[in-house]
Amino acid sequence: MAGTAEQLVRDLYGFAFPDEFFRYREFLAELPNGVLGEACDMHPAYPFQLAAGNEAKNHPKHPLWESRYYYDLPEFVTLFTGTTDGLHWGYFFDAPGELPPVIAHYWHRDTFEHAIDGETLFEATRWQVESNEEGFLEMIDDDPDEEDFYRQQLVQLAGIRDVLSGYWGGDREETGEEYQEAYPVKRKRAADTWDGLGIVVPKNLYKALSGDPLRVTGGRAEPQKPQVEQLTAEAMQLLRDGFPGAALKLGRDLWAWAKEFPESYDLLDAAYAALGREPLRRLLAEARLWRQDCEGKGKKRK
Repeated sequence: MAGTAEQLVRDLYGFAFPDEFFRYREFLAELPNGVLGEACDMHPAYPFQLAAGNEAKNHPKHPLWESRYYYDLPEFVTLFTGTTDGLHWGYFFDAPGELPPVIAHYWHRDTFEHAIDGETLFEATRWQVESNEEGFLEMIDDDPDEEDFYRQQLVQLAGIRDVLSGYWGGDREETGEEYQEAYPVKRKRAADTWDGLGIVVPKNLYKALSGDPLRVTGGRAEPQKPQVEQLTAEAMQLLRDGFPGAALKLGRDLWAWAKEFPESYDLLDAAYAALGREPLRRLLAEARLWRQDCEGKGKKRK
């Protein structure tokens, strides 16, 4: 693959990644090989391979499927994969080219609820370093027979933190639990969503719907077709009236149930179009094709 790292990424995704992504590659190159995976369970995914000029191995005809998980939202681009319950991290692009992304993670085989790790890869990595340090310190107390292993992990985390400080966060002296308390991760949103990320749109473009198809009863959400149809019609009318945020929220809320409620795809496509988020329409189309491919092979989980 010819071209600069920036060109390769922009050509595939249809928009530029933040400059910090390319600087983060320099940070990775400074780390001992594999240490981020060993200490933080963060293993670089396809965008880093793409930036290095490597072709997609698993899906050469659909490179946007590479490192993609069935439940990944269209806005989600996987950057790191973990080894437990489908854990993975990625950029979440509310509006590519207009708003900077945030870093989020979730466990694909456990829960659809995402957590925000930071506004940059550096911040997200530091958060994971401090979270893991806290965890390993607790494990030393709970499992003293493995103390030597846990202390080795702590040494690796300290090394990652040291290299990271040359790029970002060198003035943040707190570690472990103290760091997490001192620098909580926050995100402004126009409305909450089932995935935990919320929608980001101007307040004047959002009006709440008359109901919630995912109101939890009996410990789980079970959307019902009549209500989904009613709220879909209501959201599309609000979109035509100049409030596309309602369609965006409903489409996102139904994403995990889109096989049963394909209205999710139509709502999202219409909302992206109304909001001028054209790159997301392409990512949505690829995500839908990816899901159809998974369903045809009888597998939803990665």
